[in-house]
Amino acid sequence: DPIPVNPIAYRDAIKQFPEDYEEHEELPLQFSQQSQYLIAEKLGYGKYSDVFKGYNKSNLDTPLVIKVLKPVRMPKVYREVKILTNLIGGPFILKLQDIVEVANSEYPAFIMEFGGDCLQSQQKLSLKQYKLFIGQLLLALHYCHIHAIVHRDVKGGNICVDLKNNRLTLLDFGLAEFYSYGKNLHHRVATRHYKSPELLCNYQKYDYSLDIWCTGAMLAGFLFQRQPFFRGQSNTDQLDKIVQIVGSKEFEDFCKKYQIDLGKQRMRELGGFPAVNLKTFVSDDNKHLVDQHTVEFLGRMLKCDPEKRPTCQQLLQDKFFDEVREELSQSYLKEFKFVKHQLEHNFEAFSANCKPFYEYQKETKYPVPVCVNEICKKKLVDEDEWKQVWEQFQRQAVMK
Repeated sequence: DPIPVNPIAYRDAIKQFPEDYEEHEELPLQFSQQSQYLIAEKLGYGKYSDVFKGYNKSNLDTPLVIKVLKPVRMPKVYREVKILTNLIGGPFILKLQDIVEVANSEYPAFIMEFGGDCLQSQQKLSLKQYKLFIGQLLLALHYCHIHAIVHRDVKGGNICVDLKNNRLTLLDFGLAEFYSYGKNLHHRVATRHYKSPELLCNYQKYDYSLDIWCTGAMLAGFLFQRQPFFRGQSNTDQLDKIVQIVGSKEFEDFCKKYQIDLGKQRMRELGGFPAVNLKTFVSDDNKHLVDQHTVEFLGRMLKCDPEKRPTCQQLLQDKFFDEVREELSQSYLKEFKFVKHQLEHNFEAFSANCKPFYEYQKETKYPVPVCVNEICKKKLVDEDEWKQVWEQFQRQAVMK
């Protein structure tokens, strides 16, 4: 039997919550009326939904995202709602604002905040902008992971950036899942070009570090201007492309450690490749997006062995972020102030459908995200207040 990945952190994160924290067979949703909302334009589509820009008729100044679900098993819909509501107020994480009944459909639509333009479609970002946005993405994923949630589909198409306010939003939690140590998770997740080696080996005992690989693969594509960075034509070819860069030895060690058996023939096909230094991908066309820290930073994320990929919190300490530390910290502080404001103003930004659907228990220990002082490397807030606000916000959200 394959050996489970042993997470560097948050191995037992799920245990800090009541038992119904991850239950999603059914949810007592109260649908709002479709007539409150206007659809303006189509933004995109996927296997599971069509996504539109729209408005609440009572507020035509503030655009919204309306995600109309396609036929899918209801527990999958409930899982997405459960995860989004469990992550309520999380920094740089999409805010679910309402759930609406759709005429002539058994499936609802999600009303969500509008986060700007798709990161995938941004052509002209600077290295500094990428650093800021990846820092914000790691803060969003960190919040997911401390809440025992793996996103499982990180890619440029599932991220929005608002260039006016320099703020990123992590979207689409349709493939996200609750993590329990040793539990089998589905391997048919993530989008091919960002799939990690463990997914491509059909290995099911992976952990949060899947999100780190996806982030690294996406960022390598952006910074080396080679989209996508690992460009396989099929899942089999995708693994070939990865091994041709990370090298056969690293891959073989990974298979041995986790007792993954791909058969002798397949291992022969994947044998004999030396590791390629990522520096070789730097060229005249992309060197404005690469500094002395970039290559090492990418290399830390793109490790075959999931246990050798750092956590989000560890990555945020990397020198890669030093030139944006101040700006990243200020943007993170804004997220904290939003949560504090919601706490003081009775959760005015959220409808009844957007509160967590698990039982309030007095003894629940709510996880506190990494303090902004640790990101900034100097004191911006009182650490006790930081802890208190995040704990109280989560407690109040559940009590509501």
